[in-house]
Amino acid sequence: MVDYKTEGPWGGNGGGSWRDGAYSGIKSITVKHGHTVDAIKVSYYLKTDKMMDDIDLPQHGGRGGEEATILFEEDEYLKKIQGFVGNF
Repeated sequence: MVDYKTEGPWGGNGGGSWRDGAYSGIKSITVKHGHTVDAIKVSYYLKTDKMMDDIDLPQHGGRGGEEATILFEEDEYLKKIQGFVGNF
């Protein structure tokens, strides 16, 4: 089992924490951004005994901003994601 920790705050008005579930690995992370992060969307790998599927889940956050996508190889993983909060 993977050990992880979540900390707030989350989102703007009405934002909340979220969890996508447990998967075999991360395929990509797409961030919608401008001056701040507007939304995050993660695509995962799900390995079974017979095959490997890509799981594309809905984005978390708003609709604004430009998209930037980070692609991961199957053997790459995230150790930490960090951000800063403030009034914008």
